[in-house]
Amino acid sequence: MLLQPLRQSLKLASSQALIFVVALATLAGAVILGLLIAQNGPDIVPVLLLGVAGVLFAGLLFFRPFFGLVFLLASMPLQAKYPDVPIFSSVLSLVGLVTLAGHLFQNRLQFEVRYLLRPQFLLGLAFILWMTFTNVQAATAGASRNWLWTYVQLLMLVWLSAELIPPDKQHILMICCIATGCLNAALSIPEAHITGSLVTTVRGGADLTGNQDETALFLIFALAFAMYLGAKAKNWTRFLFPLIIALLSLGIVVTVSRTGFIMLVAVLVLMFLLLPSFAKEPKSYLALIRSRMIWVVGVGLVALVIVPGSYWQILEETIRMSGVPTRDVGTTSWNDTSVVRYALWDSAIRMWRDYPIVGVGIGQFTEYNRFYINADFSHYVDKVPHNMYLTVLVETGVVGAVIYLLWLLASCWDLLRIMLRSKSREMVGLSATWFTTFIAFCIHGLTSTTQYYKPIWMFAGISTALWVLYQQEKSQALAGSSAGLQAATRQKQAAEP
Repeated sequence: MLLQPLRQSLKLASSQALIFVVALATLAGAVILGLLIAQNGPDIVPVLLLGVAGVLFAGLLFFRPFFGLVFLLASMPLQAKYPDVPIFSSVLSLVGLVTLAGHLFQNRLQFEVRYLLRPQFLLGLAFILWMTFTNVQAATAGASRNWLWTYVQLLMLVWLSAELIPPDKQHILMICCIATGCLNAALSIPEAHITGSLVTTVRGGADLTGNQDETALFLIFALAFAMYLGAKAKNWTRFLFPLIIALLSLGIVVTVSRTGFIMLVAVLVLMFLLLPSFAKEPKSYLALIRSRMIWVVGVGLVALVIVPGSYWQILEETIRMSGVPTRDVGTTSWNDTSVVRYALWDSAIRMWRDYPIVGVGIGQFTEYNRFYINADFSHYVDKVPHNMYLTVLVETGVVGAVIYLLWLLASCWDLLRIMLRSKSREMVGLSATWFTTFIAFCIHGLTSTTQYYKPIWMFAGISTALWVLYQQEKSQALAGSSAGLQAATRQKQAAEP
């Protein structure tokens, strides 16, 4: 009620003000452009063109904020592959702010309060409050970043995703992610070196500082989206999606990410099990899952029997050789990144035992690690634990870890309930797809510190939007049934003498 006069004034003045602002900005831009060219000569033209493109892009995001979220998610695969490109490291926060401002402007400061009352938002807020008040210094003045600002942005991303990515727009988001995922896979495949009679070595630059796990994660997301859209495809697009799925799968394989292999199998199995049949109406969704599970078990048993043991040996050698170069530590030679991870995990567990309730502070593991890590691995003192769950546990304590796990489970639980209860195949298919991405992310977290990655916080907002829509459809269906029952009762009473 307090905002209503402001909203009305914005609505009345917005069109006239917009025309005036555009005209003024055009005039000012022309004047500035002429002055810069006069002072700096033609060498300034490329910079100016880039600046104009940036302004136009900002204008697009301001008036169509949905595309801001599309850009944030679709650019993630390229950001993982090229982390040093400035546009990915510095512009994303600005894109988020323009998207937020555009959404508030377009909606005249109106927003859905229901999204803010869902566990995905409230638990995220609780996590931020806990990590801040238990160690204000670490949250606001960390060595690597301002963690409070980082998580505030992520929480806003949850809300914006719920507001801006309803089910009827999610396919656009998926298509853009598939496109960048295919581009990333096409760029990764030539970089892999495959030699020998079958496969003896696949090197993707894999080590603890590499980004192959992140690349595999985003390709996994694109793969899940491609499988969902492929299941719904009609006409000639039915033949396109199998090629896309094959390209993305190969891109995941050549990253030589051990976690990527596991995620690939998990996504293929889960999407096969959980996607509803869009071609025909199944008798029962649970019966469909049971029948498909028989196929999965059967194929697995056949693979164990038919695939020669030499293949599994080659695969094991390929994975083993994806580690860091061989080093001598004391009297032990090793060349597997898992050895380093185990050392970091051991350090994290011993650190947590000293700070079990509140942790050492968000982002502070590397500051304390020198007091806990095994001396043989002292050159990895600046590395994070490479385990999302241990990182949250050691940095925010058992309370923060419980809050974060509940935050993850809230989205999975909402999506699972929609899958099992909704009568709409579209809702079931979308929920199965997002549920699969959450499971893949949870698997990825076993070997990576990814609790603050933007995509999963976006997916939490999308799960919120799906649940709210499901509740609306359920209420409408109940209201329709009640109205129909009342009408039938009135007709029956009118027919009685």
